Amino acid sequence: SFTTTLESDELIQSVRVPKLSSLARWGFCKFCQKAGEFAHAIGAVLHDPEREVFRAVIGAIESPPIIIADAAKLFSGKSDADFATEIDEKMIGSLLSDRNITDIYLRKLSFVALKRAALEACAT
Repeated sequence: SFTTTLESDELIQSVRVPKLSSLARWGFCKFCQKAGEFAHAIGAVLHDPEREVFRAVIGAIESPPIIIADAAKLFSGKSDADFATEIDEKMIGSLLSDRNITDIYLRKLSFVALKRAALEACAT
């Protein structure tokens, strides 16, 4: 998961992070055994209706992050204040399978991390 597509003679000069609108909501959840340890699972959700951005990320140390550019599909098309109640566990399972993440514990942990991130986003 710590790989890049940079060549040996290339260097990142800057990173641009777009400003969120005042309507943006986001949530993040990280599971690890000890403080400061690499995550066994992370989940992140960003919903910014003004900018028409609704993204989710599932990740961990075992593989590169899974980025869901259109998270509305993940939440059964919902984007209102309680979208987290409609999370599609089968879709998450399929995304994890595509990355050969087969360990049941890690799969469940990834689902819970994303669900908690979504609930946090709905609460803000």
